[in-house]
Parts: sequence; C-alpha cells; structure tokens
Amino acid sequence: MSYILAFLILLSVLVIFHEFGHFATAKLLGVGVEVFSVGFGRPLIRWRMRETEYRIALIPFGGFVKCVGETSEGPLPEAAIPYSFSHRSPWQRALIVFAGPFMNLVLAFLIFAGVFLVGYPEDLTVIGMVEQDSPAFKAGIIPGDKIISINGKELWRWNEMSEVISQSASKPLAFKVERDSQIFELPITPKLAETTDIFGRKVQRGVIGIGKTGRQEIIGIADNDGIAFKAGLRTGDNIVALNSVKIRYREDFERALKKIKGPIKVAVIRYDQKSGADVGQEHHLTFDLTAPNNEKGWTAGELGIEDGELYISGVLDDSPAKKAGLLASDRLYEIDGQKIESWEFFSKYVRSKPDIPVKLTVLREGNPINLILTPEKQKYTDPLGNIQFIGRIGVYPEIMFTEPAFMVERYYNPLKIIARSFELTWFWTKVTVKAFYLLIIGEMSAKSIGGPIMIAKMAGDTAKMGFFPYIMLMAILSLNLAIVNLVPMPVLDGGQIFLFVTEMIRRKPYSQNFLEGAQKAGFAMLGLLIVLILYNDISRFWYDITGFFTKLIRKG
Repeated sequence: MSYILAFLILLSVLVIFHEFGHFATAKLLGVGVEVFSVGFGRPLIRWRMRETEYRIALIPFGGFVKCVGETSEGPLPEAAIPYSFSHRSPWQRALIVFAGPFMNLVLAFLIFAGVFLVGYPEDLTVIGMVEQDSPAFKAGIIPGDKIISINGKELWRWNEMSEVISQSASKPLAFKVERDSQIFELPITPKLAETTDIFGRKVQRGVIGIGKTGRQEIIGIADNDGIAFKAGLRTGDNIVALNSVKIRYREDFERALKKIKGPIKVAVIRYDQKSGADVGQEHHLTFDLTAPNNEKGWTAGELGIEDGELYISGVLDDSPAKKAGLLASDRLYEIDGQKIESWEFFSKYVRSKPDIPVKLTVLREGNPINLILTPEKQKYTDPLGNIQFIGRIGVYPEIMFTEPAFMVERYYNPLKIIARSFELTWFWTKVTVKAFYLLIIGEMSAKSIGGPIMIAKMAGDTAKMGFFPYIMLMAILSLNLAIVNLVPMPVLDGGQIFLFVTEMIRRKPYSQNFLEGAQKAGFAMLGLLIVLILYNDISRFWYDITGFFTKLIRKG
C-alpha cells in the first residue's frame, strides 16, 4: 500500500466517524443537517439525500457538518426554526458538538475490541537479557527464566511486571521464577535508576536490569588454527544447538559448552551476506568438532571462537567505511587509541564525531590494520522532537536479537472483550492527555508535534508492516483526534462545548459580537498551530522532501 493511499484511508475513516457523530446526534435531536462533507474546499463529488447534501471535497485534512441555523447568514424562515441548531437549548448544542470526539473514542474502542476478538499479541514475562552486575544478575536470573509472580501477585504480561518493578525502587520483592519446568523463589530489590519513559523524558524509577529481547549466539573466529575453524565454523555463524541442546540465547551457549566433556556436534545457521543489514538466504549446517575429552567442560576460547559482537557483518556501498577499506569479518580493536570493548561504546563514539576524522584499528585474520575515516554527518530527531547531527560510517555488527516471547491474547466472551478494550482505550487516553500536559508545562518540546507529513509516513510505514500495526495506529490517532478536539479553544469542538456550558451557567446567550470575536481569535490560534505543525513536518522530513523532488526532476 502506498504512503498516500494508506494516509487517505486512515484519515477518511477518522473524519467519517467524527462527522457522523455530529450528524447522527443532530438527526436524533431533530436538528436539520444541510451539509455532510468529508474534506474541505471545492467538492469533487456531491449528492443529495432528502434535505442533506453529501460531499467529498478536495482537501482531505478534516471535514464538517453544517446544521440548519448554525451560522448567521441572515434570518431563518419561520418553517426552519424548529430544525435550527441555534434555536436549541445549550445542552442539546453541546451534545451535538461532543458527539464528534465521542465517536472517535468509540472508533478506537471498536478497533481494540476487534483486535481482542482476532488476537492481540502480548509480551510474556520471559527474560531475554540480564545486565551484568544488575540486581537480577546478582540474584541469579538468567535469560529464558519466566517470572510467574511478584510478592504473590500472579503476572503474565511484561508490562504488568515492568510497572510493579518501576514502582518498587529499594523495596525487596519476592520473584517466583520458572526455569526448565522447575519453580523457585528469588529475592530481588530493584535499584533506583535514571531511565527514559515513553515520552523520551529522563525519569527515576526502579529497575532490576532485565530486558525482553535477548542476543543470539553469533560467533567470531578468534583463531584460524583453532578447533572451530578447522571444523568449518566461520565468523557470523549463528549457533542454534550443541549436541542437540537448543541454543536460544548467547548465555545458553556457554552453559551448554561447559557441560560437554567430549566430542561436540554444532548446528548453525549461516547467512548469504548481500549488503548492509540484509542477511540473505539461510543455510542450516552441522559440524563435528574433533576435540579431546575435557573433564572440566569446554569454553569458547578453547575452541578458538568468541562472541561476534565486535566483528563487522556488512559494509554499506558508498559509505565512509567502504571508502576507507573496512571489510566484512574485520574485528574492531581500537578507535583513536581507545580499546573497543563493546559495540555500544563504538557506536556512541562514532555518533559523537560527525565530520571529524577518526583513527580505527581492526584485526583482519589476526593482523592489525590502521584506517582513517570520517563519519558522515546525518540528521537525527529524538523522541522529543529535538534535532541533532550524528556521525555514521555505514557498518553493521554481527549481532542478532531474539524475538520477545509472546502470547496471542484472544477472547470470545463479550464481557471480557469489553473490559480489555476499555482498559486499552483508557491507557492510550491517559498517554495522550499526559503528552498534552507535558507540552503545556514545557517538558516536551513543541518540535515533537507532527502534522500531515508525519502522519502519512506513520500510516505508510505501519501499512508495510501489516494490517495489525496499521489498525492500531488508526485507533491511537482516533483517540488523539478526540482529545485534541476537546481542547477548549474557539473553533474546536471543546471551545464550543465550553461556551455552551458557560451559557447554561450564565443563563443567557453570548452576544453575536462576542462569538464572532472568539471565533476570529480561535482561527488565529489555529493558524499559528498549523504553521508550527507544517514547520515541524518540513524540518523533520526536509531531506526526504528534497530527495523526492530531486528524483522527480531527474526522471523528467
């Protein structure tokens, strides 16, 4: 699905539901509807049914419903007054206006209900990664462990477990753990640490040093005269079994290896490297490592292999790395005289040096090779909308991650579907409201606000990923649209509701001059907001926009 088509479908569904709320409520209350329009500007298609004209207009960024007597275009005929919006009580007018955002909430709820009926993937409490020297590591947690309960409270969703841990800094917790069909209890005390929340803010909360995504065992050949190389193993091989024992995480590899006293049968997946991150076709291979008996068990070093984290998996064409002469299977050793201990250190160092030459030392078949390369300056926008420039050299590591363990949550009980759909609707409503609050108090940058270009990109990206991500984006944006429209700003639904409610409190209508002034002020505020949104969109995607038009010009 193209980006434009994905965007138009998404926006049309949101607008139709919103405007239908206004339309249906007006009809139920006996108010006449003159126009139902999807889009603004010149109508592309129009047709009439009874007293209402239906339109599909040129500009797709919204829509409107025009009720009888809604605008002051001269005196109404006597016969039209019973159907006039302006002649209805304030609570009826407020109800008609509120129905638009309410239908967007309903749309999100219906999408979530449909998702739970078909199946909603939930990450399980299976540990994929344990940080060195973390509370979990010290307590003995290992990748593959499943957390069953904390302090007697049963848990199976990762988010539920994460919430309990984050709220329990410095409080001892009793974790019930399942490992290899055995269940036992471990005491763990989360430590207070600075982390990043979903809004990109630095926050203090409890952590125990675990992750749901682990690392697979991708090896690097450290010794070309070693047992592993002579048996046929190569850098980049993904070890999936040792003597029929399944290897899911890299930690499994060392534990399984230590238990083997004699010959070793290794099952691996080897990839045809094409370019960059594309690993190409898989080949499932097995190798017999001819090795003497070892009563202590084996280590990777004794076989001539090591973790592949510091080995280059692929080099992008026309990249600084390619031009400098870096090759796949080179092992990172030093950068500007500093020893490279991890890919994370190397990546952060390169990112901090845009357009600044660095001296890189790699090992190629055991021999040191010195290279000078200049990281390419690239634009990066963080989750808060802040723009910065980082360095890139165009290489990928020999690192592959495991998928988080998950279960498809599916219900056929209508009450359960309603309950879980309400939970999800309430969760995303709270997230959206909090995001607005953080914008108002300045803890989130105004640069994080996106407009049609950003929404189009998100729609296209999720459509490529599949129907589920696309429909979830539609639900979340529908909630966003509902909450934005309820902001008490003139010209938005929330502003009109505010005026109708205060009119009930005052027990007299506002003057026409006041309403016209409020509307003008609202349009001015809305105009400034649109300018900000468009500026953010253009700034965020400037390189993509110029690249698109450059391609068009070249084709022309």
